[in-house]
Amino acid sequence: MDIVSIIVSFLGGSFFGVLIKAISDHLSRKSQKEINSMQLKEKQQEIQLEWDNELRKMLGSYISHCYELNRMLKALNQGNSKLEAMKKSNSYEERIKLSEEAKKNINSFTPEEVDKLLKELSEIQSQITMYLFKDEPYSNAIRIALKGMNDKLMSLDANNNVELNTIIDTARNYFRNQWEITNDVIK
Repeated sequence: MDIVSIIVSFLGGSFFGVLIKAISDHLSRKSQKEINSMQLKEKQQEIQLEWDNELRKMLGSYISHCYELNRMLKALNQGNSKLEAMKKSNSYEERIKLSEEAKKNINSFTPEEVDKLLKELSEIQSQITMYLFKDEPYSNAIRIALKGMNDKLMSLDANNNVELNTIIDTARNYFRNQWEITNDVIK
């Protein structure tokens, strides 16, 4: 073998070695980039899941508080109805009975308890709104449903089953959509 063929052979081998190393490094960087991207998506999904769990708890608490306030409002309304019936009654015994029943309904809670519950509802609603920071249809639907319920509650209207069911349905749709987004990311 002559020296030229040895040099060509050496250079060719070095060139291919460098080329293979460069391709390997490129593929390794590309693979690492994909891994980092997948890890970032996974972390974002974990955070979103935590937020959704907190949101679910807050919505559950809000709905429970609404039921409790409705119970109080219905007791007050029953007490007022009994007072009206008492005024119309001709029987002294009936008036006494209705007066006692009305007193029992009206005194089953204090105005402070109602105020405290309304304050808690307002605080929970604010927290829910903070968790629904994205301007997208499902978040907007929950915010609108909460506002409708809030309007009913602030006017002390216990006839709010439609608004309460709207909150439940919009929340269900929100979480269904979040689940679909999670599944799409996993695929």
